Amino acid sequence: MPTDSLKVAVVSDLHFVNRTKINDGSHHSWLTFNEDKTFTNNFWQSLIQKIQRESIVADILVCPGDITTHSEKKCSGIRLGKN
Repeated sequence: MPTDSLKVAVVSDLHFVNRTKINDGSHHSWLTFNEDKTFTNNFWQSLIQKIQRESIVADILVCPGDITTHSEKKCSGIRLGKN
């Protein structure tokens, strides 16, 4: 007998931050990006690869908490995943 279900994925407090906003060298986030909107490390790509490798799927993606650090307007052009 089929059951209705809803699969929810939660990715919380991402805190994307522009590398130029970090003056003291300490990261407020592992999700730092450059002026040209490329990432400074492989953290985000490794998460996407894990999702693909393990065939993780969800009906809804919830992103509670802070998406950016310091209200990063430049983050809006970053491609976060597949379209």
